[in-house]
Amino acid sequence: MEIDPLNSLKRSLDQLLQADTSIKRKNKKVFDQKKELFINLINQFEITLTRSYLIEKDFRINLSKYDENFYQIIDSLILLAFNKEIYEILSFYFYDRYNPDGSKNSLVIEETGEEIFLDSIEDLWRVVLSINPKLFDEEG
Repeated sequence: MEIDPLNSLKRSLDQLLQADTSIKRKNKKVFDQKKELFINLINQFEITLTRSYLIEKDFRINLSKYDENFYQIIDSLILLAFNKEIYEILSFYFYDRYNPDGSKNSLVIEETGEEIFLDSIEDLWRVVLSINPKLFDEEG
């Protein structure tokens, strides 16, 4: 028999506070759900790229031909889900953000000449939202 963690938490709070408590689940907004999915997508793809790189570096096993179809599928889905401009920013984040020597490249906004360093997925998230603020709304 599986114990519901919320019931266990409720009993503990009841005992601690010596009162009858109630716990309500708060549903995440669509925007927050989409942000979580976006961050998870970026994290998982980055982990996969890093794993392939490390296998090649440490064991001299080149998986690029093996993984190529997988990466093409993901690239196509990203292009399908987002516009070309966002696709190019994501490609920069995955493939061009770091040089082989470990130095960082910046993203340059052509219209303003502004340089942006994408140090984290949160930075990437903000840039994507600045391009298309309604992308992750309920309708987007």
